[in-house]
Amino acid sequence: MDHTYQSTMLMPASYAVLSEEEMTYLDGGADYNFNVGKYTVTFHPEVLVTYAMNVVVNGVYMLSRVPSSTLSIPSKRVCPTA
Repeated sequence: MDHTYQSTMLMPASYAVLSEEEMTYLDGGADYNFNVGKYTVTFHPEVLVTYAMNVVVNGVYMLSRVPSSTLSIPSKRVCPTA
């Protein structure tokens, strides 16, 4: 398969070549990796913050929808002595 458009890449006059270290600052910092069995799980900090906020907001919403009598701790009833 011939590509007729194969030639040198032309970049704009104002582009800047960045090193891998500089890309870390642009991409949002380090990722958190850990292994689960033979799989590697990667978390990005901005995704973790969004997930945590969703958990908090949805938790507060769900708790506000539950009747307060369900959440209250029953008090001890003292039977009057006869």
